[in-house]
Amino acid sequence: MIAPFSQGASLIYFAISIVQWIILGISLFHAIRTRPDAYTATGKQSKKFWLIVLGVALVLTLTIGGGLGIIGIAATVAGIVYLVDVKPAIDEILRRPRR
Repeated sequence: MIAPFSQGASLIYFAISIVQWIILGISLFHAIRTRPDAYTATGKQSKKFWLIVLGVALVLTLTIGGGLGIIGIAATVAGIVYLVDVKPAIDEILRRPRR
């Protein structure tokens, strides 16, 4: 017999994993599409650095597992840092008119 809360906890864990994959997927997609000079213009880490960090984070959450484990939390933090700090700075630089 399955405990009544077991299935609900499983669904919550799965939902958290899906959100992590979405965050990392959007971050990695943006990092791949962005020009390398945009990273240096903003004073952020290089494109290569972010591709490695986000790529490894996505692979680890897909293979070893995401959720609320240490790997899942670290991967999610990396994706959120990219989306909240790096992406807006890059978008601002790329929107600025050229002189």
